[in-house]
Amino acid sequence: MGDFVGKDFWHDFQEFFVKDWPLVNIYETPETLTCVIAVPGIQKENFHLFVNHQSLTLKGDIPQLVDEKIAREEFSTGSFVRKVQLPYPVHQKPEQVTYDKGFLLVLLNRIQESEVSEIFLPDTED
Repeated sequence: MGDFVGKDFWHDFQEFFVKDWPLVNIYETPETLTCVIAVPGIQKENFHLFVNHQSLTLKGDIPQLVDEKIAREEFSTGSFVRKVQLPYPVHQKPEQVTYDKGFLLVLLNRIQESEVSEIFLPDTED
């Protein structure tokens, strides 16, 4: 089929079929979220992670390792940004962050109901 429509036909549509990157798995307990992020080959100085209440933003740069004409490309190089919605609010400071064999593990503590406080409005004079 590739010969029928041309060698580069499907390459033009690749961006429509590629999943968000980096890939992220999220695991939960009643107290924590563990985010496992697949970032093979990325040095820590080329990767930035931001936690904001109920989202995790990943920013980084994938260096081009070979300076030759591309014959086939299944993963991109260059800058990336991905924002992942978390299933519930978390504290901004991670409990633990580790990087092992191309996987970044981020342990986040869930904000418990007991930590949410109501703000009472002061009485106003009429």
